[in-house]
Amino acid sequence: MASVYSARFIAAAVDDEMVSYEVPAGVLWVVHTVDIVSTGPEPGLSVVGLLGGPIFALQTVADVAVSPLYSWRGRQVIYAGESVFVQTAGVEATFMISGYTLTLP
Repeated sequence: MASVYSARFIAAAVDDEMVSYEVPAGVLWVVHTVDIVSTGPEPGLSVVGLLGGPIFALQTVADVAVSPLYSWRGRQVIYAGESVFVQTAGVEATFMISGYTLTLP
């Protein structure tokens, strides 16, 4: 029987750029939690998604002083060889993405 533990996949600060992280061979990720903190100073957009696929977490910030925090909870399965991306446009942000790592048979 396999043991399942929460794992942090990504902890990154991103400043008006896109960064991607590939799931290693032999495992899959079940993304459970995305936390984004916009650190400013300008309004902008932060996104998390499957590279070449859908976006599953999106934060729009009109005023960093009023709404700097965003949390997403759900389940997204990312297979070995696929990549999760984090991207900001016009804003600096920190990302924390966690979930479960499952070993493929």
